[in-house]
Amino acid sequence: MKSISGWPRLCGASAIALVVFSTAFRAAAQGPAPVPGGAESDARTHFDRGVTFYNESDYPAALVEFKRAYSLVPTWQVLFNIGQSYFQVRNYAQALLTLSRFIEEGQDRIPEARRATVEVERADLANRVGHATIRSNRAGATVTVDDEEVGLTPLREPALVSVGMRKVKAVIPGAPPVEAEVSVSAGDTVDVHLDFPEPQSASPPPALVPAVPPRVAARTTQPPSAPSVNRAPALIAFGVAAAGAAVGAVFGGMVLRDKSRLEGECAGKACSPGSQPDIDAVSRDGVFSTVAFGATAVGVVVGTVLWITAGHAGSGELAPGAQVGPLRIGPGLVGGSF
Repeated sequence: MKSISGWPRLCGASAIALVVFSTAFRAAAQGPAPVPGGAESDARTHFDRGVTFYNESDYPAALVEFKRAYSLVPTWQVLFNIGQSYFQVRNYAQALLTLSRFIEEGQDRIPEARRATVEVERADLANRVGHATIRSNRAGATVTVDDEEVGLTPLREPALVSVGMRKVKAVIPGAPPVEAEVSVSAGDTVDVHLDFPEPQSASPPPALVPAVPPRVAARTTQPPSAPSVNRAPALIAFGVAAAGAAVGAVFGGMVLRDKSRLEGECAGKACSPGSQPDIDAVSRDGVFSTVAFGATAVGVVVGTVLWITAGHAGSGELAPGAQVGPLRIGPGLVGGSF
């Protein structure tokens, strides 16, 4: 069987080791904590298989079998075989820890030759390990180094780790694992931080979005435009004045004509009986002429007022009670003073 760095072969003679550990299994079965008969038989089977794998240099398989035997019947003698297997798979930290447990649990029951061998091996292993101070922001996370569990966070002391590139991982239920790869030199202590992402606070449920009502065209208040000047009422008033003047002139001319004819028919204030129609025509036409010229005067005045005030009232109307010059325009009337 090959060895690493001059390490002695595992159990110099495997037959002797088998006798020793078979005896240990029987002692464990007869001890104060009874071991089920099937467990002792299974432990011996796994141990024998481990020795076979070790002799074939299949050290990973040997390690699995030795650890299984120890889990069934935890006897201190098997720790020696586990420690040797850890060394062969180059897990120097676990080899040192396991052989230290072998010394602690075996105490004075360990043969002197075997104790001396183990002490030499432990001194060699001390030059193949370092330490890692492992911290995490979550308590209760399981920490492993190269898949070997070393404890729960927060760790009370630095973990013993083998030299070389080491994979350190922290696992906690309900969160993805966090891991890091660190380089460890012999005798050095490295710091490792395994921080889990902070849990996200539950986001509030999305607010209900009210249905968008049909778009209504916004009413915009347009600035008032300048009122247009409405001079139609003033022009109508001027038209009435012009018509009155024309009618007054016509009837006035008729009055002058009739009066001229009556002057030839009458002497003083006496007129012949045949002059009565002319007298009546003069009187009638005079009234028409006077009314027509009166309308002309009113049209001129009203037209002038409306023309001046057209720029102040867009509709061409004066505010009730408005005073313009000598005229006052009120509801239902046009008044003034001359």
